[in-house]
Amino acid sequence: KELADQFGKLWVVHRLDRWTSGILLLARNPQAHREMNIQFEHRRVAKIYHALVVGAPSWEQEVVTLPLRPNGDRKHRSVVDIHEGKPAITALRVMARYGRWSLLEVHPQTGRTHQIRAHLAAIGCPLAGDLLYGRTAGIFTSDLNDSIQGVDAPGQAVIQRPALHAWSLAFLHPQTQQPLMLQAIYPPDFEDALQRLAQSS
Repeated sequence: KELADQFGKLWVVHRLDRWTSGILLLARNPQAHREMNIQFEHRRVAKIYHALVVGAPSWEQEVVTLPLRPNGDRKHRSVVDIHEGKPAITALRVMARYGRWSLLEVHPQTGRTHQIRAHLAAIGCPLAGDLLYGRTAGIFTSDLNDSIQGVDAPGQAVIQRPALHAWSLAFLHPQTQQPLMLQAIYPPDFEDALQRLAQSS
């Protein structure tokens, strides 16, 4: 509502899951909205996410191609389904390792529901804090070395949501057709978690 008060009517182009931080893309007129939707539909938009996961993958880069079926179980999760799932492609790169956690660069090349969360869980590297797909409540001070906890209460949450951040979007401006690349800095909980993990590892 605050954005609408400032800019007038807006059209959502790129939305995020409820707890995901990072870039939202909004159009200011129907023509721009239509043009951006075409770019997304034809996979002309490069989306990069940063994901803090539970796990220490043996690889440095990986491409996950497991097909996904949305709303595939009683918890309404997207599930891997070789026979009835829709094609889904997610490219991964390890950015940093912190003991039993890792920071990954994630490039979804398709746009299935909960694709990143489902693919990461399927390969044994669920998002930190993802109770729906990974059964991990988050990262707490009690998970880290006592020496860096300082005055924090034992068991205080460092990050307590699915640790996924929409880092960048690259696309063509809907009117000028000039290349654009937008980035979003980390929110405080994500930045704090990375700093504490770096000190602890």
